[in-house]
Amino acid sequence: MFLIPAFAGFLIANTSSAADFNFGSQTITVPDGFEVELVAGPPLTDRPITADFDEAGNLYVSESSGSNDPAKVQLEKKPHSILKLTDKNGDGIFDSRTVFAEGMMFPEGTLWYRGSLYVSAPPQIWKLTDHDGDGVAEDREVWYDAQTLTGCANDLHGPYLGRDGWIYWCKGAFAEQRLERSGGPEFVTRASHIYRRHPEGGEVEPVLIGGMDNPVDVVFSRTGERFLSCTFFQRPGGGNRDGLIHAIYGGVYGKENGVLDDHPWTGGLMPVLDHLGPAAPCGLELYEGEGFGPEYTGNLFTASFNLHQVTRHELIPDGASFQSKTSVFLKSDNLDFHPTDVFEDADGSLLVVDTGGWYKLCCPTSQMHKPDILGAIYRVRKSGAPRLEDPRGNKINWKTASVSDLVKLLDDVRPFVADRAIDTLALHEKNAVSTLAKITAGQKSGTLQTQNAIWALTRMDAPAARVAVRHALSDSRYEVQQAALHSISVRRDREAQQAVLPLLQSPSVAVRRVAAEALGRIGSGKSVAEILNAAGNKDVLNDRVLRHSLSYALIEIGDTGSVLAGLDSTHPGTLQATLWTLISKSDSVPSNASGKVIRLIRNADASVREVAWKLINQYPSWADSVIAVVKTNVNNFAVDSPIVLDCRTGLAHMANVPAVSGFVSDCLQNDFYRDFGVAVLQTAEIENPPAAWLDYIDESLGSKDESIVAAALETVEIWAGESEETGKRMERFARPLNQLAESSDRRTALRMSAVSLLSGIKALNLTSPVFEFLLDVLNPAVDPLIRNQAVRVLTSSKLNDGRLADLAEILGNVGPMELGKLLVAYNGDSNPEVGRKLVQALENSAATVTLDRTTVSSALAAYPQSINNLAETAVYPRLSRGGEAAAAELEALLNSLPEEGDVRRGQRIFQSPKVACATCHAIGYVGGDLGPELSSVGKIRSKRDLLEAIVHPSASFVRSYEPVILTKNDGTVLSGIIKDEGNEELLLAVGPGANLTVPRNEVKDIGPSPVSLMPPGMNFVLNKQELADLLAYLQSRRGNWE
Repeated sequence: MFLIPAFAGFLIANTSSAADFNFGSQTITVPDGFEVELVAGPPLTDRPITADFDEAGNLYVSESSGSNDPAKVQLEKKPHSILKLTDKNGDGIFDSRTVFAEGMMFPEGTLWYRGSLYVSAPPQIWKLTDHDGDGVAEDREVWYDAQTLTGCANDLHGPYLGRDGWIYWCKGAFAEQRLERSGGPEFVTRASHIYRRHPEGGEVEPVLIGGMDNPVDVVFSRTGERFLSCTFFQRPGGGNRDGLIHAIYGGVYGKENGVLDDHPWTGGLMPVLDHLGPAAPCGLELYEGEGFGPEYTGNLFTASFNLHQVTRHELIPDGASFQSKTSVFLKSDNLDFHPTDVFEDADGSLLVVDTGGWYKLCCPTSQMHKPDILGAIYRVRKSGAPRLEDPRGNKINWKTASVSDLVKLLDDVRPFVADRAIDTLALHEKNAVSTLAKITAGQKSGTLQTQNAIWALTRMDAPAARVAVRHALSDSRYEVQQAALHSISVRRDREAQQAVLPLLQSPSVAVRRVAAEALGRIGSGKSVAEILNAAGNKDVLNDRVLRHSLSYALIEIGDTGSVLAGLDSTHPGTLQATLWTLISKSDSVPSNASGKVIRLIRNADASVREVAWKLINQYPSWADSVIAVVKTNVNNFAVDSPIVLDCRTGLAHMANVPAVSGFVSDCLQNDFYRDFGVAVLQTAEIENPPAAWLDYIDESLGSKDESIVAAALETVEIWAGESEETGKRMERFARPLNQLAESSDRRTALRMSAVSLLSGIKALNLTSPVFEFLLDVLNPAVDPLIRNQAVRVLTSSKLNDGRLADLAEILGNVGPMELGKLLVAYNGDSNPEVGRKLVQALENSAATVTLDRTTVSSALAAYPQSINNLAETAVYPRLSRGGEAAAAELEALLNSLPEEGDVRRGQRIFQSPKVACATCHAIGYVGGDLGPELSSVGKIRSKRDLLEAIVHPSASFVRSYEPVILTKNDGTVLSGIIKDEGNEELLLAVGPGANLTVPRNEVKDIGPSPVSLMPPGMNFVLNKQELADLLAYLQSRRGNWE
């Protein structure tokens, strides 16, 4: 054991104001009336990550070694540990430690339950037990093996104990996992999830489906509701990114992502509870005590790694879910303060874990690896709050306490005591059921005591416990009914069905929602009619969460024969629930019911029409009947009416059905229907366009109306990307496209689109006018997207020596975004005169300093040694440098910049074609999406970090924007950023506005790339004042979500 003397003299910090607490050079600010103290720090704990208490008040802390080695290396070395901290004198400050478990993989969660510590250390969850009481876990058991470990090690977070006694945890990343299911096919998924399993083992159940990268922490309310913190709830935009979620069973949550495709949907993505911005939320806590005051009970607290703060979220009931009133509760002014956990202590205080500056793996906000910046654990108290007597109940003799004694503790004001009473009663199953049943049936006990009686019964297996929970459904208090319904749900209590059904019409929307969840899990077709009826209530349409639970219940029950009755309803809510259920079950609609579905494409409700079309798209055999209704709609409604617009979209998705493509061909020959047919054609997903379609596009490409030309080019681009066979058919457009490419009187954007399409289908006639056009658009004043297209065409074309020489003539004037990519055109060329011109261009180019030696040497490799010798003196000394030299140059550059920058000038620079920041980065929804969204970048990045990102963009990568190298089976190598991962294909962004769809069966290998798609060395493109202005603008971008 390692004994540490009390931190006398510096634990309780001096305050500079009522809410400011100083710890060395760091100031931590909390609301007036609260105080902060340091309760554990070095050498007791150096880099704490997460922590949890046992019954005696010992604190188990997951401790990082400071390693940022790749995940697989950490798995091999297992450099981390679990500490057991003890407060020997009961003053709230920890003063000794033992190493409870050493040799751990990166630990990402700690849960103490029934004498053991459960720890997520990807790819496994460990159960660690100290049987002999020496403070060291001699028993180490793999409780769950996820069998996946990805680069950022976010495959597992948790675990967490639910009110129901089940253990919950989170799956992140997008590696495929497989779960066995009793009586059915295995569950195969790459999505993110909340999972749960009984502590004794058994089947793993998915609770939530998500497209977010990193679901992190889960907490539970007294009624059984679940709340989740996560990163990348949505693709960054307008300052939003991470979020808090009311985690509804079966819900499909953001971000939108191909990994969600194979999971049942009930509408669009489920809503966020609260946007957190780029917070990187870690710990989450639901505050149960009264130490902070009653206004804090039931609040959520979130630890935000990136923002150096803990936020408070007051939950306000709103229909079947909640709204959140958010405020900053604790804030540090230290950029190396990174809170990773927040949790309540037994006395009602709040502990905050600061992990320090060591973490950098997959975290661009922690740009520098700072293992020397150590962490600590802080306690926040309400000043003057009365101290709880025996807050953990350690003076209670738990071994000899009677059932009646334990029942009295269920509503104890000490949350730790009440929780321990719940679990102790659950272990007294045979003796406790009858006493607990009196509480759930009598309606004489307080709400908290009754809820906790339900949770104790939920952890029991006895049939009598199920009966006792059912009694609570008759309770007049909605909070009690909710808890009982959650219990019935997790236990799939089939005998409760008849008692649950009436609650579908409860005045409480929250009760109705959980009743639907319970009925879905019970799984009886006898509930279908009542659920369909409940979906028809007026308030369902405006409550996404309730609408989901009703629809998902029908999907889980799976009795599509009974669900078909919903097609006879006139209520939009019932129709939507019916349609989503039928969509989830392939071949579920008999032919004699097809007409009931098809007629809904002229329903007055837009949502009903949308879902009806989704279902219709699954049944190509209905095409003739669908076309008949579409014609009626076009005849009876305006061409721009919502119903007709939906018909256009719906048919475009069915374009591969011969009857549909034939109908569109007929429309093109009919004056009345032509506009409708053209609109379908322009967005059609089709592999083999009919001759009439091709003729129309052929004619349109030569139109004098440039809007018609632009639409035709977009259509050709869609078709050309469908398949290799379709691309060959696009060669028939080579003649009009080449004519367009050579037409100097056409807009630059149109000509460039034509050139790009021709290059893509390998039909480009690189005539002198076209080549000169490509050189002209490399001018830095031209739109960066067009410049990028020109680069792709030039580097994919085989240029002769004359044209390589011509290209070299203008290389000295191209910008850093293009220069390195254009050098690929010279790979393999050996003409010494061309090589000499290339070296001369690089010697004179201001952008050469952004290049690395590998790029330049590859371009010069085939030239004579004399050319390479020339480059050694004229080019290589100007190239960018890495390592310590780069770091020293960065510091020198930072110190040399003007102290003040102008925000308005910086905005103009950001949007200028000179550096083209807005081509790849959005601010406030305006800009590109190749790189991270920057609306709040000033909130999470220091001036130095921003400068490093501008000068050395490969130093670190933002999550979800990591570059990869993709090798295809045919040997083709692509570099880019994976934007979406479907089961059949990948979407790879290879440049600004340039995405490639790559079928998975064509992928040989995918690996990380060390090189950013953003060119380095912008400090050589901008002068120092311009850099200062750009930095000032970026630092001023602090979002609107705080």
